[in-house]
Amino acid sequence: MNNRDRFLTALKRGKPDRVPLWELILNDPTLSEVEEGSYVKLIEKLDMDGVTGFETQTLNEVSPGLYRDEWGILWKFNKDGIFYPVKGPMRSQIK
Repeated sequence: MNNRDRFLTALKRGKPDRVPLWELILNDPTLSEVEEGSYVKLIEKLDMDGVTGFETQTLNEVSPGLYRDEWGILWKFNKDGIFYPVKGPMRSQIK
């Protein structure tokens, strides 16, 4: 079973030949410490079945270090350079 088939089989709740490996975040500090030097080369070397693609949302800085995207989600960078949401646009629970 190849990477794509393994990943899609698992998403369809099928039974892949092994648990798919998926990297959620590989940020600049991590990539700078590996010999491969690029995200794509590292993913290929580790034989990952899936990776996270980053969105290309438009961000506007609303205060120093705080950004809002076009959906109203507020974002910050943590000390390791990882961009994360701090507040979403929804103000109440859906019932």
